[in-house]
Amino acid sequence: MKRFVTIIAAFAVAGCGTMSPHCASNDAQGLVEALRPEAQFKSMLKGVVNRTQTAKMAAAKDGSAAGQKLDQAIDDAVERHAGEWKRNLVLSWQALSPAEVEQVCTALEQRDQQTFTRFAQRVGSKVQSRNEPLLRRSAVEVLDAVW
Repeated sequence: MKRFVTIIAAFAVAGCGTMSPHCASNDAQGLVEALRPEAQFKSMLKGVVNRTQTAKMAAAKDGSAAGQKLDQAIDDAVERHAGEWKRNLVLSWQALSPAEVEQVCTALEQRDQQTFTRFAQRVGSKVQSRNEPLLRRSAVEVLDAVW
């Protein structure tokens, strides 16, 4: 769970370049949009896949084309499953009260990592229980595609 919270916090605080992330609205949906769910999913999926022996074997088998093939398979999986990933995040953040979600949005805008992390830790187990199975299924799809 700590890994999910850390990655969510890193995406939220890093934001988009020099601009602070901004919630589109002060609700769970707006908050999740600010967390860049597709980029988050892609990054986590790539990390999971790259740590497998299957990915290493596929790279050895396919040579220089392996990286491009892997990137395409990851992009395809993200396209197929990003909606579910995002819905799971929204459901998880909805566990907070509206006032708490507003505090999280304010923390994002102010790049207040401490406040954001406190709330992320509260929803982290929900995020993990909903999205870890999706992450695993997606990794298997990617590995099947490249092998």
